[in-house]
Amino acid sequence: EKVAALTLQVAQKGEMADESEEKKVLCRFVTKLPEAFSVTSGDLAIPASASRYGLSQTVNALLAAAASSGQEGGVEGKRVFDFLVEGELLRGNLNRHLEKRGLSVEKTVEIEYFFAIEPPEPSLDLPQPDWVSAVVAASR
Repeated sequence: EKVAALTLQVAQKGEMADESEEKKVLCRFVTKLPEAFSVTSGDLAIPASASRYGLSQTVNALLAAAASSGQEGGVEGKRVFDFLVEGELLRGNLNRHLEKRGLSVEKTVEIEYFFAIEPPEPSLDLPQPDWVSAVVAASR
């Protein structure tokens, strides 16, 4: 399928995978986000070395492909996603995550994606001289 081939290319480019020796994991992406952010519900073969960044690129490629083909879901633009693999937050690569939890790569792994939370930005920055930050008030 065209979308699956696109997904593998994006994930491999992002992770610099060696296709001849790379282990693949069958994945199904699910989400609780609005319909515009849902991707195809079919199983996809993702490199086991894929990290959060590679999976995020894959979801963005699937969303862009859905938007360009006029399917119901799909949006343009890059978003940063976080992932729950079988209910646990993914940190590191997919293979390590599955091995640590004793999950098999032989069955389809359900990966839920959602928007990553951006770090807060200070709303107001008041520049102060260095000596002001060193002042300590004494209570009487």
